[in-house]
Amino acid sequence: MKVAIGLPCSFPMVYEDFMASVLQMNKGPYSIELFRARSGHDIAILRNGIVKALLESECSHLLMIDTDMVVHKDTLVNMINRNVDIVGALYFQRYPQFPPCAVRFNGKENLPLTMEELKSKDLIEVNRVGTGCILIKREVFENVKYPWFHTRTKDGMLIMTDDYYFCDKAKEAGFKVYVDTSVPCQHIANAAIDIGWYAKFNKTP
Repeated sequence: MKVAIGLPCSFPMVYEDFMASVLQMNKGPYSIELFRARSGHDIAILRNGIVKALLESECSHLLMIDTDMVVHKDTLVNMINRNVDIVGALYFQRYPQFPPCAVRFNGKENLPLTMEELKSKDLIEVNRVGTGCILIKREVFENVKYPWFHTRTKDGMLIMTDDYYFCDKAKEAGFKVYVDTSVPCQHIANAAIDIGWYAKFNKTP
């Protein structure tokens, strides 16, 4: 099996911790092809460019990793073994209350992931997941119309991020979205944000 690793690089330099984590990540028995997108600063354009390169390759999966992530060493192997169409690694936003980049709702209200779920190492179905570290099967892109990623704005204000746009579009096409809590990643800010920061600011059961 051939797997693409896609790195959307908005800037020419990346964090040392990010690169070290990617290099040290267990690649398993898979053949790896690396795709980078480096022109411009619109992350959606960079992601779409990587998907186009994937579709011109023979790769069956795309593991997309943002350059402000520190990935778990078993990210690739664990998420492939889940054998689902779309699965994101567990990570958290970089500002208080540091919520997880995974959203679950029932149409009327958000249903936050509990601390027990976040620590469970389980695969959990959600409505939306962040694309900072995400594994997507090739057939998703083959069955979802371009653009796969798009940042929605109105009057200069952000309406919807490119990752949530992708998840909504994929779900409309019949695909399910999951978060894998067995491969927690760190989100680099002035500190590397993880579940410990979330727990300090939240009293969820």
